[in-house]
Amino acid sequence: MTDSTIQAEHIDYSYPEENTAPALQDINFCAQKGEFIAFIGANGSGKTTFARHINGLLKIRKGTLKTAGFDVSNPDCLWELRKHCGMVFQNPDNQFVSPLIEEDTAFGLENYDWPTGEIPGLVHKALEQVGLAGYEKKSPSMLSGGQKQKLALAGVLVMKPDIIIFDEATSMLDPCGKAEVMNEIRKMHAEKNKTLIIITHSAEEAAQADRILVFNKGRIVADGKPCDIFSDEKLLQSAGLEPPLSVRFYLDLKKNGIELTSCPLTVDELAEQLCALM
Repeated sequence: MTDSTIQAEHIDYSYPEENTAPALQDINFCAQKGEFIAFIGANGSGKTTFARHINGLLKIRKGTLKTAGFDVSNPDCLWELRKHCGMVFQNPDNQFVSPLIEEDTAFGLENYDWPTGEIPGLVHKALEQVGLAGYEKKSPSMLSGGQKQKLALAGVLVMKPDIIIFDEATSMLDPCGKAEVMNEIRKMHAEKNKTLIIITHSAEEAAQADRILVFNKGRIVADGKPCDIFSDEKLLQSAGLEPPLSVRFYLDLKKNGIELTSCPLTVDELAEQLCALM
């Protein structure tokens, strides 16, 4: 029951309290173990609604969905499912339940009746993974924004999930905090033992993923590599999105007859190609 994949077929969803268009329409999606995937789209495009189906926060209304081998439509599976699929939210303060960092990190383990003697070691390892070892006796309120998101991540990592979803986890952070959290995500991706999904409005963050899904009006309108997604101007325009700065520069150069060897996804890649061109 621990196959770290996500398999969604024909998922539809409408919010019952809203007399609007469906939030999700015929969503089909498969993720393999170790993939790093970004969900992008304008506000209301459906990306967060779908992500909250993946770990059972929203009830399946139509279609089928399996996460880490569990049938998400089966309420008897949800408790076990959430050990295998963790979620880091936009505001880390909403995830803290204790005045001490070590107690907060241990909260999930205690809820799942983990053997008491194993908990301190697991908590220390999770905090060490995110660079917060030595903070055990401090309060979450003493941490910076980036450190708070790291603590929220530690609370997920301590459960050893197969899948981690980051729901706009950097949107409230300053540039330093964003860099800290994205660095942790890249480190986990390098280990290739977890499936990672980031929901983001940042093209620069999405460009770091292996694969990007573009959501628009409740549908997945594109699924591909970052270079293919961000170099498709018509696609981005129709979805209300902008490419990263490096790609915008690349496209402007191309319009003016200057061809680079490939589409650069970062400023560093752009600089390298410009230097080679000169």
